[in-house]
Amino acid sequence: MIKYDSHKQISIVDFKLPFKGHLSPENRWVFLAQNLPWAEMVSIYVKVMSIDMGRRPAVNPRIAIGSLIIKPLKRLPDEDTLQEIRENPYLQYFLGYSEYRYDQPFTSSLFVSFRHRLGESAFKDLNARFLSYVNQVQKERKKKTTAKKKRSKDSDSSGGGNKGHLIMDAELFFFLDAFAILFHKIIFTDPIFNIFTA
Repeated sequence: MIKYDSHKQISIVDFKLPFKGHLSPENRWVFLAQNLPWAEMVSIYVKVMSIDMGRRPAVNPRIAIGSLIIKPLKRLPDEDTLQEIRENPYLQYFLGYSEYRYDQPFTSSLFVSFRHRLGESAFKDLNARFLSYVNQVQKERKKKTTAKKKRSKDSDSSGGGNKGHLIMDAELFFFLDAFAILFHKIIFTDPIFNIFTA
């Protein structure tokens, strides 16, 4: 049985930390958590993983998919990815946790199971959903950049200037672009995924 609570991201203000304070809404993991097409990706995952699950309770699909995204971006082995998730509240927020916890989301051996059971077809579907999202972000960014250039020309004549927002957009675009490239190529270049090329 696969349990999935909700595809809606909780508010960053509602994420509980063991110490006073809040997560920064400008963090890249917060942005991705709030904007990735989780419902679409979860539906792909559930379709494949719910077949013959047996009696063992399944890992929350958001946690499984998110962990498979974190691993190549951080360029970490399975065990280190899980350790990073244990230590990083931003990654826990990205995975859909409502509060910080210092426990491992699943055993590292399940990474192998996820990759094997999902198979090449499901990975391609997940990749297509993600790339569709990246293309949408790129189009929106292009529109914003064009609008900012127009406003910049107007403000230059009136003495205004750049407030630095374009730099954040450029950093975020670089992160998303790198993420898309990694996610797209990982099936064919990561030795862990050699089950598809064998």
